[in-house]
Amino acid sequence: MREEEIEKQICSLLALPRETEWVEFKHNNTDPEEIGEYLSALANSAALTYQPYGFIIWSIDDTTHKPIGTSFAPHRYKIGSEELESWLVRLLTPRLDFRIHELELAGKPVVAFDIQRRITRLCDSRTLSLFASVATKRNSRNIPKNSAVCGRVFSKGILKPISRSKMFPAIKSSVCW
Repeated sequence: MREEEIEKQICSLLALPRETEWVEFKHNNTDPEEIGEYLSALANSAALTYQPYGFIIWSIDDTTHKPIGTSFAPHRYKIGSEELESWLVRLLTPRLDFRIHELELAGKPVVAFDIQRRITRLCDSRTLSLFASVATKRNSRNIPKNSAVCGRVFSKGILKPISRSKMFPAIKSSVCW
């Protein structure tokens, strides 16, 4: 995916009035366990809310939705000698389809993870299934209604994979801040 397309996607997310169950804004959080938990939670919550993808975007102010910069550089981040991306792939069950994008918006470094929703079963981070609720993660055992809804959706085969090229409708301008 080209950088211009990623910018347009990020702009459409910044136009949301607040974080959602499938969009999370961060500043400099580099805790790999927590990132893995968010990936799991956002993939599960995207399925629950019928969104094709969940997103974590670093460098965005929660209130203004403007880029503020981040020191997080996931393609250079390692856990021991293992790269972050491969470590996260190992952490999550079943394997999640996610992409990491590093770019600049308004002269500030921005990192975005797009995470494809789950279509067959909940994703676990280690052994913990999570859902995202606005600005937090919650254990799926504490929200049995969400788990039950996802279970019905998965068992009926309602969710289908979505092409990455159809993630968002066209946006007139990539400048959104």
